Amino acid sequence: MASDVPTDPPKLALRTRGTERNRADGPSTAPDPNGATAHLETNLTAHREIDLAPSTRPDTPRPRARNYAVRLLVGNFVMVGLFLIFPKNVVTAVFALSGIVLFSIGLTWTVWVVDKK
Repeated sequence: MASDVPTDPPKLALRTRGTERNRADGPSTAPDPNGATAHLETNLTAHREIDLAPSTRPDTPRPRARNYAVRLLVGNFVMVGLFLIFPKNVVTAVFALSGIVLFSIGLTWTVWVVDKK
């Protein structure tokens, strides 16, 4: 039985032109007609100097954990209170429980992930 794969595959033609522009390990060696690379290097140097500069802001602790706990308790008590006010059935229980879960997840995300200052 003859094999469909040829015994001598054709050679691949490698491109040699334009390889210096596609390097992943560094900037292009092509000329920079509008000075964008120099401008970006200036910005990078300025950002590094700002990051290495000592902070002039006093280091005051923020009461983030206490505020988070108070907001979480108040919000969840509001949801439970609304459940106690409305007629008690499965639909209101599911909506109250989902409201508690969504409120808790949203508040946690907002306080501990989004508000990183």
